[in-house]
Amino acid sequence: MGTEYVVEGILFAPDGTRLNVRSVWFIDKGKKGRDLLRRTRKKEKSVIRELDDVILNCDLPKNGLTCGDIGTVVLVHNGGEGYTVEFTTLDGETVAVVTLLAAQVRPAHEREIAHARAMAGV
Repeated sequence: MGTEYVVEGILFAPDGTRLNVRSVWFIDKGKKGRDLLRRTRKKEKSVIRELDDVILNCDLPKNGLTCGDIGTVVLVHNGGEGYTVEFTTLDGETVAVVTLLAAQVRPAHEREIAHARAMAGV
């Protein structure tokens, strides 16, 4: 007989990939040592919701957008397989509303800094 301890949490990799981490320890009452039973790590789609800020991962020249542009999710498709995202200027003018695959955007993270650029043709 012993006691099982489970530690679960979410870690974010530098590329924005969400990792579920689970560590399970079992401590046998008859032993002084600890035995690590298993540690698993599963990649999971980042949870991006409507009205979340996202960062574009690729250039979309037809829409005047470049990698790193910040947009706002206005619609989530198929549980996160894709998103409709609105990109605006700093004064609120809509530049583009585009539907993107999940791989084309990533969540914005704390400790990131925004970067301004002039729109082409302005």
